[in-house]
This record gives sequence, C-alpha cells and structure tokens, in this order.
Amino acid sequence: MTSRILVALSLCTGTPLFGQKPLGAAYWDAIRAKADSVLIDEFGKEFREKHIFTPTDPLDHAVVRGNAVDWDDCDTVTQPPQWCYFEYCIGLDEGSATHFNGMIRFTITPEGGRVPASMEPKAEWDGFIRCDGPCAFPFDIDGLVQMARQNGIRARKKDAPWSMVWIPPDSLARSAGDERGSYELRLAQDLHQEGTTPTSGGGAWYWRRYRFAVFDPFKGVLLRTEEREVTYKVVCGAGNL
Repeated sequence: MTSRILVALSLCTGTPLFGQKPLGAAYWDAIRAKADSVLIDEFGKEFREKHIFTPTDPLDHAVVRGNAVDWDDCDTVTQPPQWCYFEYCIGLDEGSATHFNGMIRFTITPEGGRVPASMEPKAEWDGFIRCDGPCAFPFDIDGLVQMARQNGIRARKKDAPWSMVWIPPDSLARSAGDERGSYELRLAQDLHQEGTTPTSGGGAWYWRRYRFAVFDPFKGVLLRTEEREVTYKVVCGAGNL
C-alpha cells in the first residue's frame, strides 16, 4: 500500500500512521484557548464570562489537508490543521442563551489568526458587533420586560417567548471590510390567536399571532414594536403520519 493511500486512510478514519503520534490534547487545548482569546478581544473578558456559552451540540471542527475532523475526534490527528471552526451562543444569562443554535461562528488558523478569504472564501466570521469599549447588556430580562410593558407589549417573564438574533452588516459595509453586525432581542406577547393556512400538498402551516417589542440588547433601547404571525410547523393531512 502506497504512502499516499495510507495518508488518505489516516485522514478519513482518524487512525494515526505507523510511526506518527497524535498531536496531543495540549496542542488542541492551545487552539481552543486562542479561540477564547478571539471572544475576549471582540467582546471583553467580563462579557465573555457572563454572556457567551458553549452550545449543546456545537459543530466545532478542524480542517486537516482539506478534510473536516470533528473536534471530539481531533485526539487521533497527527497533522497540523489548516484552520479550525468554532461556535458559541450568546444570552443575557446561561439559562436564556440559545443553546441549540450557535450565534457566534468563526474560523481561525492554528496560530489564532482570522482565516483570510484567499485561503478559504467560505470561512465564517459571524455574530460579532462593534461596541464602544467592552460590550455589556445594560438590562436583564426583568428590565426588558418592564420596558416592553411600558410600551404596550404585555409580556410576562415566566412565559414570554423571546429570541435574540444577529443582524449581518449590509453589503456596503461588507465591501468596506466591516463584518460586524448588530443584535436584536425580541420579546413577545401572545395574542392567543392561531390558525392554519392550507398548502398545495394537502397539509397546512400552523401559525400563532404575537406582538413583539424589539430591543437593541447592547444599547438597552427599544427599536420598534410589531405584530405578526409566527409559523411553527407543518400540520399534515389525515393519513399522512
């Protein structure tokens, strides 16, 4: 078996080549620490500790000779990666963070630098914003609920549906090299109006109507209020299990 085939098998299966040793946990821990440094540089140390968390099932991985290796399998890798991809979630606190969708996504080299587009055009760099100094959330969920109610949105802390989303920069900003966007936090009042909208396939979209207070959570200001239907799932017709 040729050395080229052995290398291909090693990368695909994660099995070290004869005479080659895995890079070791310390090597990968050092790269993870550099990823943490990216978050601290962008958001500040205190914000990193209080508001940025690891998702339940992140898609973190390393790219070795063009092959993606899940982060949990990197202990078998013997070749240095070209770059590494990380995901994190962000929230007012750990309990409110969106643990199932990483909102901060970025790709770095083993040295901790941002991967340039010339190396990988699809390299991620999402979820970052520009703060005046260290980032902070001026209000907790209680403060935002109070502000929403003062503006006619009868949200309640114990059951108020809410979400926080990152708004990417516009194309003009991206063309100028600025990829920092903004965040919106949406706090909802359930209007207890629901229904279904038939589809051409014989099923229906299930929807529920809400009023939203939309905040900039980093500035602590109300951006707007809005009312709209939210679609949850497709309800199939009878017999379609």
